[in-house]
This record gives sequence, structure tokens and C-alpha cells, in this order.
Amino acid sequence: KSNSSTNMTSMEGGDIQSVLKCALNLRNEGKVDEAIKSLEEAIVEMMKNTNGIKDPRLWVLSKQVAEYCNSLASGFMKVGNLEPSVQYLKKARTYTDPPIGS
Repeated sequence: KSNSSTNMTSMEGGDIQSVLKCALNLRNEGKVDEAIKSLEEAIVEMMKNTNGIKDPRLWVLSKQVAEYCNSLASGFMKVGNLEPSVQYLKKARTYTDPPIGS
């Protein structure tokens, strides 16, 4: 793992900006899948250490995961590779659908 993803999930003090910066650095290095996985790990950690789904920072992280998934889906679609495109679109949707009961 790169330094970026190691730092991403520490989230000391809930520093959302450093999490997003690390994800952006990974994406800029062409490691979009790694950026998505690291954001997902940060979401899981935040859910354990905060008010769960009521924490507004979770929406920021979830929105970023969805954006990266949509970007990958678009790239696969452009080259006619529909199966991974559909998988990334489904993942994006899971991060943008409101939680049940909200």
C-alpha cells in the first residue's frame, strides 16, 4: 500500500480534508480503485467512531466514492467493456441512495 492509503484511514480527529486529499492524490496517480477502497475504509472507520449515518462527513466521503465509481464506469463504457461499468455504477448507487428510514 502507498503512504496515501495508509494515512487515509487513520482519520485522527476526523480530518475529512486530509482523507479527501489522499484520495485525490491516489486518483491523480491513476490509482482510482485504490482511492475508492481507501475512502470505503475511512467510511467504515468513521461509522465505528462517530454517530454513524447521521455524521455529515459520511455524505462527503460517500459522494466522493460515487464520483470515482462513475468515472471508472464511464471509462469502461467508452471502450465497450460493459460488465465492470455496470458494477461500478451499482457501487456508486449504493453510496448515493439515502439510508433506509431517513
